[in-house]
Amino acid sequence: MKLLLVGNSGGHLNELLQLVKRLPNHQIIFASNKTKMTIGLAESYEFHYINKFIFRDLLRGKGLLNPIVNIFQSIRVLLSVKPDCMITSGAGVAFGLFILCKIFRVKVVFLESAARIHSCSTFGLKIGKYADTTLVQWGSLLNVYPNAIDIGLLFRNEKKDKSLILDDELKEPVKIFVTVGTYELQFDRLFKELDRCLSEKKINAVVTAQVGSTNYTPENFNYFDYCSQDQIHKLINDSDIVICQGGCGSIMDSLSQRKKVIAVPRLVKFGEYSDNHQLELVQELERLGFISAVYDDITNLSYVINSINLSEAPPRLDRLNKKTSIDYLIF
Repeated sequence: MKLLLVGNSGGHLNELLQLVKRLPNHQIIFASNKTKMTIGLAESYEFHYINKFIFRDLLRGKGLLNPIVNIFQSIRVLLSVKPDCMITSGAGVAFGLFILCKIFRVKVVFLESAARIHSCSTFGLKIGKYADTTLVQWGSLLNVYPNAIDIGLLFRNEKKDKSLILDDELKEPVKIFVTVGTYELQFDRLFKELDRCLSEKKINAVVTAQVGSTNYTPENFNYFDYCSQDQIHKLINDSDIVICQGGCGSIMDSLSQRKKVIAVPRLVKFGEYSDNHQLELVQELERLGFISAVYDDITNLSYVINSINLSEAPPRLDRLNKKTSIDYLIF
């Protein structure tokens, strides 16, 4: 079958890439907004670009023409691809294609994000619920989507084991990679605290950070704004600890490579996100023992970093996976 996979660049698209690994016998085509991540992926897949928009902006009366532009671009993609099925993880970039596929009776599958454990996303609430098939990754979401299919967590461990740091190696600086994803808002409190920890020698670490749309210029560690997903994966692989936002893609990419993870969820009160949904995933994974976390009080960061035992392997994601055939469930 010819499958059109549609999602915003970042965590939404990353989850679709995990789904591709379980759909090996189909022709895969992607549609997303243009970023360094999608430009890199376009080297491996057929790719179409569509402008995204944010649903909450529309509710505030901003960018009212963006959905119209999105629909016209979606018409072009649909006529070019002629898919047998559209699979989308949301959000705004998928708006036009979702509507068009429903009109022209192309099967639509909605994949709810693994970041949603107890509540649905805005896209799922407003649009995704009208899909022909809904897939969730946590059984608790069946209370929200009663007709959905629980496929378990899509992310899997890419490595069979982790190269552990021995006690006599712990005197050396640990390598920390920081990534805050592709969201267009700042995450300055995290970078300011890292700078403070390094300047006051509260942590013994070499830090490299992907800082995104920051307003702050770090002084004590190397940094860059954005890069391709392949480069992000290499930086994760080369690190001992990953500090990341509370987004699904950032956390799961790190856990799949058997890394120790400290998640700092973006919070509305600090102007880091439009809602507090990252709390849901971070709190659940911390409860299950997969990650460490820092919440409102960012000054706890050095304590959490120094508390991590690098000689102990993290739990495997496999215990959250299901072996059910995705092909069988969807088609």
